[in-house]
Amino acid sequence: MYLGFDPQNVLNLSMDPSLLGYDETRTKSFYEDLENRVRALPGVESATLALSVPLGNSNQGAKVYREPTVPTEEVLQAFYNVVDPTYFQTMKIAVARGRTFTLSDNEAAPHVAVVNEAVASRLWPGEDPIGKQFSFKGAQGPYVQVVGVTRDGKYVFIGEDRQNFFYVPAGQNFTSAKILQIRTSPPPEVISKNVEQQIHALEADLPVYGIETMEHSLGGGNGFFLIRMGALFALILGLLGLILAIVGVYGVVSYAASRRTHEIGIRMALGAEPRAILA
Repeated sequence: MYLGFDPQNVLNLSMDPSLLGYDETRTKSFYEDLENRVRALPGVESATLALSVPLGNSNQGAKVYREPTVPTEEVLQAFYNVVDPTYFQTMKIAVARGRTFTLSDNEAAPHVAVVNEAVASRLWPGEDPIGKQFSFKGAQGPYVQVVGVTRDGKYVFIGEDRQNFFYVPAGQNFTSAKILQIRTSPPPEVISKNVEQQIHALEADLPVYGIETMEHSLGGGNGFFLIRMGALFALILGLLGLILAIVGVYGVVSYAASRRTHEIGIRMALGAEPRAILA
């Protein structure tokens, strides 16, 4: 099944500096220092920060309004994520057109977004979405410009139909609570303690929760849990059916043999081979 991202060797850790009274400036500084420290650890291939993870439990939704010239009734429901520029590299999300985010996509720059193919085809069918605008904060804006398009994937539920989804850069959309996602070359569990040490070296009292690999996260209710439960029930029902079939066949054969006991005795007395009687 194509997920739209690669969950292997990815470690997730959640935190929120605002719990300790951090303001926006201090929070941004903390996260910047943390990313630099984590990327320097042995075995870390890349690291990023995001508001949520695919198929997780904290999905953000919004109404999407097209350009101001389009009637406000024509809105689209979509989910979104607030991510760092390194998010697409870390999660190995394929970009079909345009670009992803850069460090220059900050508050001083024009606001931008990356949409998936579903949003692009539904908002601008038959058109090039790059350069188009939309708002997810109301019909009056502010409006963001599309700079890239990713392939469709799985975002909220593993069994979902084609889902509308878009990304906005963290440099233009501040959130205090974030999930640190780290792609590693060894198994993620190997570096988990080292990552926690780096976090607490910056802020000893910061709670770190939701520490799990991306593959383990996919075993939750939005991921493969229901599929695996369905497969388990199918296996159990199959085994029950097989047992009932065996018992039924045995019962029929046993009944037929008991009805022919007299006949079998006569045939054996007349010299019938045991092999023939068994057959």
